[in-house]
Order: sequence, then C-alpha cells, then structure tokens
Amino acid sequence: MGAWTDRPTVVIAPEDSNGGDQGTVQRLLESAKGFPANRYQEEDIQTISRNLQTRSGSATSVPGGAVVTTLPLDSTVPQMASRASGVPQSALENLPGTAQEWHAFTLMHEAGHIPQDRPGPGYAERLDSESGADRFAIQTYERERAAGNVSTPQVPQAQMAMRAIGAWTGHLEFSHSTG
Repeated sequence: MGAWTDRPTVVIAPEDSNGGDQGTVQRLLESAKGFPANRYQEEDIQTISRNLQTRSGSATSVPGGAVVTTLPLDSTVPQMASRASGVPQSALENLPGTAQEWHAFTLMHEAGHIPQDRPGPGYAERLDSESGADRFAIQTYERERAAGNVSTPQVPQAQMAMRAIGAWTGHLEFSHSTG
C-alpha cells in the first residue's frame, strides 16, 4: 500500500487475526515494521476487531497511521459481490474480473479513506466520504491497469454497482450507493 498512501499502513486479513481477536490484532499492530505502535486507543482495536469479525473491508485511521482490513483472501468474485449486494452468489457468476482484481479494488477504495477525516454522522458526509474513496480507487485502479498490474477495466464499475444494489435493497448502509 505504500504507493497508494503516505501514511504507515497495516493490512490485516480475517485469516491473520484469529477471528478478529483483540489481543491478536494488538500484537499484529505492535509487530508491524514502521507502524506507530502504542499510539492507538482501545476503541481503535475494538473497531478493527469488529471489522475483521464481520469480514468486511474497512479503513481505520489511528494517530500516525492507518489499518485496513480485507475481505477473506480466499473469497471468489461471486462471494465478494454477494457480500456487497445481497444478491445470491449463483446469480453473480459472470461478473468481470478476477478475485485478485476485486480484492485490489477493495484495498484501493479503503486506502482512499485513509487521508480523510472521519465523516460526520450525517448522510451527506458519509456519502461524500464513500464517493471520495471511490474516486481515489478508480484513479488508482486505472494507474495500476496502465502499469499492467490489473487488466479488467470493468471491475470498478461492477463493484460499485454491487454496493449500489446492496444500498438500495437495505443490505448495506445507504451511503455506499455510489455506483
């Protein structure tokens, strides 16, 4: 993630966290090279653990750094799309891109939240935060595509469409309807 953000960032997958165990999360942060250990609060550990337990992508800013949680690394495209949309996996077998490209776009989106202030409680602030993270992810994905690191141009729009469906059906918080 170093190329996507200038803040020290730790990426944690659910598989690495012992199910989001708070002690494991704290040990992972303390052992991360270059990460500002002991500058986070108990609330940060709880938030990160909760995100890992729900197996969702997220970004949590902590003083001097950030923590990004990923979806399970063995997730397939239909699994990731279903998690976002609430649509059964069997109906999502023909979406564009590879699982690696979907994971990459998710990480890019979450990295887009890192420089942002935490959004206020209002819908407009949360929607602005999600839209900003999407813009960052689309620009980053295009740079990575130009560099040959990803190849399917439709992945950003497909992933954003899945989140929009999820928001409209009530499966996700409405502020994620940025597709």
